[in-house]
Amino acid sequence: MALLTSGSLRLANLFEDAARHAGVRAIRGGENVDMSVLFETGSARDSCEEVPRIGETWEGWEATSRMETDTIDTISAEKLEQSGRAVSLALMILGREIN
Repeated sequence: MALLTSGSLRLANLFEDAARHAGVRAIRGGENVDMSVLFETGSARDSCEEVPRIGETWEGWEATSRMETDTIDTISAEKLEQSGRAVSLALMILGREIN
């Protein structure tokens, strides 16, 4: 599983740790870092990224993406289950975060 984030190292670390605890091998994809949060002069709302985002992909997804062969039959039940475990655990951890 590849994790794609847009600037939130904390969110990326949380999802990567959750995947590891769920028994899913996760790597980080290309990430764009919002430098305005590093040199903060105002509030977090002043940065380019108001809401951190994370995406999840699997190796080889681009081989069939947006093609006629991109059908439900190409979805791996095993990968879907692994993704579900990792994301569910990450959301449970996020739900208990207080800061």
